[in-house]
Amino acid sequence: MSEQLNAKIRLLNANSYEKILERGFTINYDLDNKIITSKNQVKSKEKFKIIFKDGKKYAIFE
Repeated sequence: MSEQLNAKIRLLNANSYEKILERGFTINYDLDNKIITSKNQVKSKEKFKIIFKDGKKYAIFE
């Protein structure tokens, strides 16, 4: 493979969601499995799912 292709593969791997989770970030989903990107998408007392690097947990918004 060319060096340019290898560089693009490394960039894709570095920015994969798995690598992002390993750095301490989480992905939050509502119960319809839609990614939550804004506080305006949820209401108080609403349950949601948090994805960590090693699994998932459910929580409730205050």
